[in-house]
Amino acid sequence: MKKLFFALLALAVLAGCAAAAGEETYRSGDFEYALLENGDAELIRYLGEDGRVIIPNKLDGHPITAVRGNPFAAYEYGFLSAVRDCSVSVALDHPYLATIDGVLFGMTDRKLIYYQPSLKDTNYEIPYGVTAIGKGAFAGCSGLASVMIPDSVTAIGEYAFYRCSGLTSVSIPDSVTSIGVNAFAYCSGLTSVTIPDSVTTIGDNAFSSCSSLSSVTIPDSVTAIGDQTFFECSSLTSVTIPDSVTSIGYGAFTDCSNLTSVTIPDSVTAIGDYAFYGCSGLTSVTIPDSVTAIGEGAFAYCSGLTSVTIQDGITTIGESAFAYCSGLTSVTIPDSVTAIGDRAFDDYVNREYIPLADLVFTVTPGSYAETWCKENGRQFVHTGVEYGDRTDWLPGR
Repeated sequence: MKKLFFALLALAVLAGCAAAAGEETYRSGDFEYALLENGDAELIRYLGEDGRVIIPNKLDGHPITAVRGNPFAAYEYGFLSAVRDCSVSVALDHPYLATIDGVLFGMTDRKLIYYQPSLKDTNYEIPYGVTAIGKGAFAGCSGLASVMIPDSVTAIGEYAFYRCSGLTSVSIPDSVTSIGVNAFAYCSGLTSVTIPDSVTTIGDNAFSSCSSLSSVTIPDSVTAIGDQTFFECSSLTSVTIPDSVTSIGYGAFTDCSNLTSVTIPDSVTAIGDYAFYGCSGLTSVTIPDSVTAIGEGAFAYCSGLTSVTIQDGITTIGESAFAYCSGLTSVTIPDSVTAIGDRAFDDYVNREYIPLADLVFTVTPGSYAETWCKENGRQFVHTGVEYGDRTDWLPGR
């Protein structure tokens, strides 16, 4: 039935044309819409209260030939806030839309638009022929345990599986090239995910708050780890960042408290603000010489961190970069560093900022780092000198 539909879909007459939605929107009954350049209607939102919805062919005489995301999803301040649980149907001769087993599809763009949250299928197979999973298509489907995505799909849209808390597994095929913003955010039951080599873009917050996610494979095709991509993935124990990645975004791994190891490759040039903030399980980290700046709070509150090696090439250590790392005992600072931000290596005790108690810096004589240590009363030793050799100890006073 499902595959037959999309075989017939290929023969359907394409209606309407892709165009930017007009800035002005209109209301027709329980529906909000915008006009495309050719006069057709783009359905934006269902505004009614009825749980059974029939989407008409036309709105105020304009054929519906496009749908903007999930019309049953509501957004507040740009974030998805709620999804209406509606039983949806359309006319058999609808020029653009069709439903299969209660699931709403677009015919011209072959997009899965809306999967009703209360549908009883715990395992769902997306029909072959679908090329995109739309914005918020499965959002709020907490009873969904697994989804089979066919290799006809090339894009997983924003909020596609947002808050699918029962989702434990998902297989992303090699056909997919992009994973949208917040695509799997708050999928608290998701334990593992393999991202294929075809994917080149992973959106911000894509796996944010996936608290059961313990392993993830990032392919060589990805060049950037976006902002808060793995934010609060508290079960994540290790991650290998491929050599293709050049930047690690803002809060990319914030509060991944069980992350014990991370390998930062030589390809990375920027570590964003709060990138590893609160990763209390990290014990050591080596920052390669390709990195030029360590962002603000990048490793703050990494309480298990005992040693840090910063390779030559880094010029800036951001404000609070290693603040509150109470277990930190040794940091090597290269000659290339010319700026160390406020409270970069401070703790907060009894409502007062103080130097990390057991931290000893390894620096080169005459370097900026040595001058900084002296000016800020930090303990340091010169490169090549063992910490225990008291004859060569240089107290930062």
